[in-house]
Amino acid sequence: QAPDMETYSKALNAGHYPLSVLAVNARTAALYRKGIYGNTMTSNPRALDVACTVLGMLTPRMRENIRARGREFLLKFNQLKDELPGLITRVQGTGLLLSCELAPQFKCYGAGSTEEWLRQHGLGVIHGGANSLRYTPHFNVSSSEIDLIVAQVRRALLEGPRMQQSGGARAAA
Repeated sequence: QAPDMETYSKALNAGHYPLSVLAVNARTAALYRKGIYGNTMTSNPRALDVACTVLGMLTPRMRENIRARGREFLLKFNQLKDELPGLITRVQGTGLLLSCELAPQFKCYGAGSTEEWLRQHGLGVIHGGANSLRYTPHFNVSSSEIDLIVAQVRRALLEGPRMQQSGGARAAA
């Protein structure tokens, strides 16, 4: 059974168009009143075509993949946190919206950052918060893709840029 509400954004359109959606079931939709809500992200017809196609593919099996792969991401990022103590300070997420907060010695965004390093090495990632990297993979992400992402994050933490180049992680590599 569908939940009362679900939100979609980046994964809904593969990051190609600015679009966010709040999907509601029939009971919740009956409570909606036109004209009293604002918006920060509007869209265009092409983005809506993409979104409608993706939403049409949201089967119970895909929803279960979102939940299962989200749990798998959290488990594997927490294992990485344990493997590299002091480099990841926090792992959190719901479904397929996840983040890893990095230790202060990492510059998370901008020129010479971990985010930039990951992008240059093939991983689409965005920063969030003061020092976090956010991951918003596609809804059908596989376990092997998760392994590739976690491996690339591990590599970035060991080989990528730091605010200070001294420290235990480079010695541990």
